[in-house]
Amino acid sequence: MDDGARCGRCRRLFFFLGIGLWAVSTCLPAFVTPRGQWACPARRVSQRLALLPQSSEWLPVVNSPTVETTDENITVLPVFPLSSVYWPGSEATLQIIDPAYRKMYDDILMSGSRRFVVTFTRSLPGGRVRYADMEEGDRRLFRIGSLLYLTDLEEVSGQTDGHVKYVAKHEVQGRVQLLRLLNPSALFETDGKGNKVNYLRAEARILPEEKNPGEDGEESWRSELLDSWQDFQSLAQKFEEPHIAGDFFSKVAPRVSSGILAAAWQQLQVQTQLVRRQKRAMEEVKKIIEEGRMSQKEALELVFQKAGPLDLGWDFWEQLLPLLAANSWQRGELLLGLVREELKLAKTRFALKEALK
Repeated sequence: MDDGARCGRCRRLFFFLGIGLWAVSTCLPAFVTPRGQWACPARRVSQRLALLPQSSEWLPVVNSPTVETTDENITVLPVFPLSSVYWPGSEATLQIIDPAYRKMYDDILMSGSRRFVVTFTRSLPGGRVRYADMEEGDRRLFRIGSLLYLTDLEEVSGQTDGHVKYVAKHEVQGRVQLLRLLNPSALFETDGKGNKVNYLRAEARILPEEKNPGEDGEESWRSELLDSWQDFQSLAQKFEEPHIAGDFFSKVAPRVSSGILAAAWQQLQVQTQLVRRQKRAMEEVKKIIEEGRMSQKEALELVFQKAGPLDLGWDFWEQLLPLLAANSWQRGELLLGLVREELKLAKTRFALKEALK
């Protein structure tokens, strides 16, 4: 899912997810990577094209010399490109691997700022962002990123044989617009082991904080969203798929920001795809055992192989980027559209299931 890091996010919120074995306390990137075989069915693609970010919302990255900012009033922030989306109001945990990002954390601690930007980019299979090895069309950053504030940093080199330097915890405090990249060559340069040696810096504008729910009286989307979401989760329960516990809808969802709701929806969709893939693997292995083609021990090993990293495909992540770029009200409307789409598909699946009984 990410480059030079592994992550766990939104732990504060997702104790509401009633998903048993697949609870969010498990670190998802052990199972989820951003690119690969899973893709939306064809009927979803045309509906989602309208949500895909336009070219003006991306910053193309060219390997060019470093420049310095000339305006002392401009905010300059470190940038950590990752193939994931982080939502204001949530929390994020990263395991820091690359020397470049080890240095970044040392620098933000030394300066006392504790802040940096995470912005979305495509990556190589496995999640590594190495622009020198990537297609030219993939060398770009989404212009709107998330502002992470470091709250805790644990040195874990001794526990990981030096592979992971830090486990870092953060609050996602808001959103940032990238204005200009100061040292784009940082995304191309690596050492002899293929690790990044420097981190990216950019001129940036911190976007205004979002209003609290209902503050501007323009939340017509919220009741419709929660109604559709609860209808969707009723069907999810019938399929024995992940769903959110009822308290979320009565105690949390009416009061939290659209960013937190988007984070919950993203996490739920990731978990759903993971569970579906695990079910398919179990069904395949069960059939193999019944046919006597392998022992139970061999079958168990095969299950673990088939339950490796889940590849969601770029369309999964990039359909979420317009929600990150939108204001609170627009994000709620866009999220409502996504939930309604999934509800429609779930109803179709359920009708087919009933017809085949």
